[in-house]
Amino acid sequence: MEKILITGGNGFVGSYLMRQLAPKYEVYGLSKRGGQSHNFIQCDITKKEEVINKLRNIDFDYVIHCAAIAHNDNNKFTKDDFFQVNTIGTQNLVEVFKEKENLKLFIFFSTVSVYGERDYKTDITENADKRPIISYAKSKSKAEDICLETQKIPCTILRFPVIYDKCFMKDIYKRVLTKGDGGRLMFKIGNGQQRFSFCNIENVLSAVEIVLKNYSNTRNEIYNVTDENSYTINNVISIFRELNSTKKIIIWVPKILVKALFNISSVVLREKKQQLKTFYWKLAENNIYSTKKIKRLGYMPSKDLYSILDKI
Repeated sequence: MEKILITGGNGFVGSYLMRQLAPKYEVYGLSKRGGQSHNFIQCDITKKEEVINKLRNIDFDYVIHCAAIAHNDNNKFTKDDFFQVNTIGTQNLVEVFKEKENLKLFIFFSTVSVYGERDYKTDITENADKRPIISYAKSKSKAEDICLETQKIPCTILRFPVIYDKCFMKDIYKRVLTKGDGGRLMFKIGNGQQRFSFCNIENVLSAVEIVLKNYSNTRNEIYNVTDENSYTINNVISIFRELNSTKKIIIWVPKILVKALFNISSVVLREKKQQLKTFYWKLAENNIYSTKKIKRLGYMPSKDLYSILDKI
């Protein structure tokens, strides 16, 4: 049975992957906290010597690198935190696995945030230039470069938007829920028709299995991975109402007002301009990404945001 290593194995995505792949592979997990399984490796990927000592004597056929810092709620992470975990951590893994001749594929979980915030008239493809703005996106972009620049290892980059399931919706609800009121108020910018790409966790698993199956054809390639269709803010509000019985009050905010506030804030808070731009873009403009490339491998996303209603 082929061996597969999943970094971040006890995280949201990693734990799903471990359960999904266990029947078909000898699955090992890796995380800083470790795990209860005897196949779980406790390792801090930011420490090169520790990575070498923990992994040099184990050969894997595949590595899925999910371990990362993604969320910065309450600004608890610094720019250096993102760089150390997402960039240096990836570099340390690449340095170890470049010596493994039997490695068939190193799958790196990245983000569509590497594209930055721009006014695209069509869905964003993998050929678009990278213009990362926030620290998270910059750290992931540099990690991508490390994986691909010298072709040291057979690598596939998967770029995801917000990943969700029924119990993990916070990054979607941020676009419509206010804070500090117990979640009673919802807001809608403009007519609510701005569209966003998201990715159901089941589609994440499907994409990974497709890439593993086609590993010889996906080396040194980049793929966007999303649900079949994008969603409007109105869609998100409708689904939230279905999931929650508590009556919500919807506050309509004119888009022109939000843009004016952004422009003023960017002048007053110059050091926060890029963060404010990202915040505005994620709320008020279209964020849609093309999946035509990965579909040529046979990727067929079967779940969507409405699927979570079936789990109630």
